[in-house]
Amino acid sequence: MRARNLLGVPLVAVVLLAGCSTAPKVGPLGNGGDQGQQCSPGRIGEPFTIGFYDLHNYSKSPVKITDITLPSPHGLKRTGSWWLTPILRDPSNGNWMDLGASYPFPPTFSKLAREEWRRRRPLIGAVLQAHQDLNLVFELTRTAVNYGIVAGPKVTYTSAGKTWTVTEHFSIAIAANCSKVPG
Repeated sequence: MRARNLLGVPLVAVVLLAGCSTAPKVGPLGNGGDQGQQCSPGRIGEPFTIGFYDLHNYSKSPVKITDITLPSPHGLKRTGSWWLTPILRDPSNGNWMDLGASYPFPPTFSKLAREEWRRRRPLIGAVLQAHQDLNLVFELTRTAVNYGIVAGPKVTYTSAGKTWTVTEHFSIAIAANCSKVPG
């Protein structure tokens, strides 16, 4: 499956479902979800919001985030901090809305996005309570001429005295033309 954001606006419901982890096979934050790629058009040097990874604690114990990495970036640079935001319900239609993948960073493209961003908190050291669902948000900037691409983030956390790692399987691309991105 390959999700595309062709208009530069967030793909919310589709990406939220595609990028979220399913029932746990490894640890309390699941197995990293479905494989795929989110490609969004973006210019070189333009700060871009990435906010479609859903961290859901499937367990009855709290989860504490201890580390995160973004493996194998090519033509993309992560700038700034890692954040968690709530996933709020859109009052106009009742849908749950994550921040998606969109320009600009920080996310100011809608009233709901601004509210989610206002309620952000740092990722490292954050605790997800049992069955809590939060949105992982960070900033990427394209540095390569045609496109930048990176694998999904790798999140390390502790829960019930054990250390776990989950790698999100949805990769990210920011491109001048998404149809020219391999994947």
